[in-house]
Amino acid sequence: MPVLDTRLRIALHPGHLPITAVAALGLGLALAAFATTRLWDQEAAAAAFTLAARDRVSALRATVQSYLEQMETLGEFYASSPSFDRSGWKTFAAPKLLRHSGISSLEWIPRVPEARRQEYEEAARKDGYPAFQFTQRLRQGVMIRAAPSAEYFPVYYQEPLVGNGIALGFDLGSEPKRRAALERARDTGRIVTTDRIILVEETSDRYSVLLFRPVYARASAVESVEERPAALQGFVLGVFRIGDLAEEALGHLEPQGIDVTLLDASAADSERYLYHSAARAGRRPGPFLPDGEAAKPGLLRHSATLEVGGRQWRVVAAPGPEYRAEEHRAQPWWALVSVLVCTAAFVAHMLGNLRRSERIERLVLERTAELREANESLRQAVLERTRAEEQLRAAHDALELRVAQRTAELTRANELLLVEIEERKRLEERLLQSQKMESIGRLAGGVAHEFNNLLTAVLGYAELAAGDLRPEDPVRDHLAHIRRSAERGASLTQQLLAFARRQMIEPKRVQLNDLTLRMESLLRHLLGEDYQLLVSRAPDLGEVRADPGQLEQVVLNLVMNARDAMPKGGQLRLETSNVVLGPEEAARFPDLVPGPYVSLAVVDTGVGMSEKVLKQLFEPFFTTKGPDKGTGLGLATCYGIVRQNNGHIGVTSEPGKGSTFRVLLPRGGEHGKEEPPVAVPAPPPGGSETVLLVEDEPMVRAIAGEGLRQRGYTVLEAVDGEDGLRVARAHAGALHLLLTDVVMPRLGGRELADQLLRERKELRVLYVSGYTREAIDRHGVLAGGLAFLQKPFRVATLASKVREILDAPRGGGGVAGEPRA
Repeated sequence: MPVLDTRLRIALHPGHLPITAVAALGLGLALAAFATTRLWDQEAAAAAFTLAARDRVSALRATVQSYLEQMETLGEFYASSPSFDRSGWKTFAAPKLLRHSGISSLEWIPRVPEARRQEYEEAARKDGYPAFQFTQRLRQGVMIRAAPSAEYFPVYYQEPLVGNGIALGFDLGSEPKRRAALERARDTGRIVTTDRIILVEETSDRYSVLLFRPVYARASAVESVEERPAALQGFVLGVFRIGDLAEEALGHLEPQGIDVTLLDASAADSERYLYHSAARAGRRPGPFLPDGEAAKPGLLRHSATLEVGGRQWRVVAAPGPEYRAEEHRAQPWWALVSVLVCTAAFVAHMLGNLRRSERIERLVLERTAELREANESLRQAVLERTRAEEQLRAAHDALELRVAQRTAELTRANELLLVEIEERKRLEERLLQSQKMESIGRLAGGVAHEFNNLLTAVLGYAELAAGDLRPEDPVRDHLAHIRRSAERGASLTQQLLAFARRQMIEPKRVQLNDLTLRMESLLRHLLGEDYQLLVSRAPDLGEVRADPGQLEQVVLNLVMNARDAMPKGGQLRLETSNVVLGPEEAARFPDLVPGPYVSLAVVDTGVGMSEKVLKQLFEPFFTTKGPDKGTGLGLATCYGIVRQNNGHIGVTSEPGKGSTFRVLLPRGGEHGKEEPPVAVPAPPPGGSETVLLVEDEPMVRAIAGEGLRQRGYTVLEAVDGEDGLRVARAHAGALHLLLTDVVMPRLGGRELADQLLRERKELRVLYVSGYTREAIDRHGVLAGGLAFLQKPFRVATLASKVREILDAPRGGGGVAGEPRA
């Protein structure tokens, strides 16, 4: 308080009044000089900005006009050339692209009626574009074949092609914005610009515009709107990326730092924005002011309008951060600083004289105040030290408590970490087991083709040989044994394919409650009286989509496996339920994703299994049973069927405590009963038609040909697809059926059928193959729903299938390209 009194007395000293007056006068003069020079500077800056803004508007107008002239020149050149091809287009368009970086591409868009679509596509393919077709956009970057239309406007000539290839063949009439612009150009006879678009080849939001210049036939009248559509040949199309156009026009202009915004005044409010130069520096554009707002005093803005192909573009120029930094000139500040410096010097001189007289008085007063403050500080220091000692003791006690708490937390964290490590090890073991099963599955599927061809030959020759023998001939028994052994081999191959998830399936909507209800009496009969079967079915159980026969095989294999695990009898439970797996629960199953599932559990009270047995349980040919008591494929088949249907099968078991097998299948489909298959009467076994047999495996070709000839058919044989084409074309008579393998060297079965059907519309087709489903799917046979017979097959089965296809009405199964009913 004494120090404050001392300063107050010094501040109110009578000698300070003249000094204060001089300082106030000098400050007023400085502010007046600053305001005057700043006003002059702002007027000069506004004039310089307006001149620079008009330069930019002029540059944009000149660039746009140059582009429009190039479009007119190219349109006149095309219209005046009697014959024009792709090389001519490239020769004339390439120099224009080199001179104008704002032009992304120049294109010729012909008007193509529906009747000439194939002609144009074939001509483009002959020009060196084998994949050319008319396309339309499904979504950004994804093109599909154009839907039928009365007329098309495809991109036919294009320069440059590099980087723009996806647009070649794109039907501009399939997209509303582009079609509206080309129809306007067609009806007006002038160049028309689209509103902003994103090109089909773009992967980012870069805005572009298209300029359509109509070209009419020279000999046609085009004076009226009604005459122009009929005389229209097509359009010369210029593709302009708006950013490139603006950069070409503005990039060389000085001074730097002026932001330019392009707006489409002809578009809706949400579609007006075209370009802003601030994007180059990574800055967001400022607010776009209306034209009336841009003319307010003190606001540096300049606005102008460009006519671009029938659309009004608004150009708005505003100073950017760099320009505003140059705008603050030094003259106002120099005037302000000069007056202030003079005033400060005069005031300093007056203060020097005053302070010399005040210095002694202030020194005495300050020393007195310092002694008083020092005494007070000493007293406060004693109090602070006392409080610090008390706080130190409290902190020591709190630290000991915190150490104890932290020790307990670390102990709990260590326990949780050990649990997490164990869980991670279990997940890694499951992943390794899954990878191992997948590798075994690929190996099993890889040998299926060769086995199926061999088994087809064995079954066929055994059947043919039996047909040549008398009923009492003892050799017929030997042949029956051969046929049964081959059929058993075929069954084992199918089990291997089921494990490998590559066998043929017919998925349907299946209700597991209905399926287990149908199988319950069969299961009780198979289990016998020593076993108690309990079935628990969840109400409102969801449906699954799978092959019903496969699911019955899974239930049967699991029940029989449970029976074998209870040699002295016991209790077996079947349970169904709805299950929803969350993210944490799904993470425990590497092959599942979160979502709803249907659960089928098979629980037994048998002998259980050890950890070692559990690790190998689903491997093919692994069994704990004695010799001649199983193939070791039952559980492996279950594993393959469940995985093929995107499900999961797992087991929990301990020695002496029984086992629980649980199957999880994705829930889906509507509630309802599975529709029973419609019985079809067996077709007659033989006929007199001509069959073209195409098979690259000699044994299969020989047995199939012999079997069909014995039943009255005329059989033409070919060793592969190309040989099949040669034989078919050399045959002058009718061909009723093509019997072909799917996978063959040089030319596959599907490609052979497609070519022959173009030449012989009445031809029926039957595909056969011993490959896995995955390999056949790649050839589009199963996906197209075509007639198919899986190897191995018996000769009688082949003959019945041939007769069925030949007797089917047109439009039914067996015709290539038409799905089976």
